[in-house]
Amino acid sequence: MPKQSSPLLSRPTLRTLTSRDLAQYSLIPATFVVHSRFATDRFDPLSPTDLPEEPCSWKVKNSDLEVSENPAFLGSRFDIRAWTVIGAFDGNRLVGGAIVAPLSPIFTFVPQLSRCAVLVDLRIDSGYRRQSLGRSLVVAAAKSASDMNCERLFIETQDTNLSACRLYSAVGCELFSVDPHGYGPAIQEANIVWSLSIGMVSPTN
Repeated sequence: MPKQSSPLLSRPTLRTLTSRDLAQYSLIPATFVVHSRFATDRFDPLSPTDLPEEPCSWKVKNSDLEVSENPAFLGSRFDIRAWTVIGAFDGNRLVGGAIVAPLSPIFTFVPQLSRCAVLVDLRIDSGYRRQSLGRSLVVAAAKSASDMNCERLFIETQDTNLSACRLYSAVGCELFSVDPHGYGPAIQEANIVWSLSIGMVSPTN
């Protein structure tokens, strides 16, 4: 029997966390199932919320298995004092979150423009997905970027993370770049960068 979604608070409680909370944050599952990919070559910018897809090999992805992708190790790898960590709580349970950082040279997938920020991570517990929590976290991330005096938020994802691509398109992101070989020949995934103008996102966008 398919796992039923957990009941989500009608208005999720979002709180600002600290670097000391990253170990707990990293326990939010980042696993997702891949069975199709965003067909970027058929994307129509005039219909940005209609993302074409194509089937691909079935697999389960969990980027946290790599130290370079696991939020628990961010503080030991980078200076994150200017970063913002957002947690979404159902009562006392941490069920989602986002991490925002000012754009710096460590983010090599976008040009070093002024007054820009990066959505370093966004994750939601599997039982709380498809209940608008992702949109709430993107809105909160945009607010954090604005508080950093930024005008634009960059978001990196892969063509195989179709749910994430749909979320970012739905909240008003524009497709900034696509690199079909952005992760090297061993990883058959395209690197996709979305760009969100801070003033263009809203909870009902």
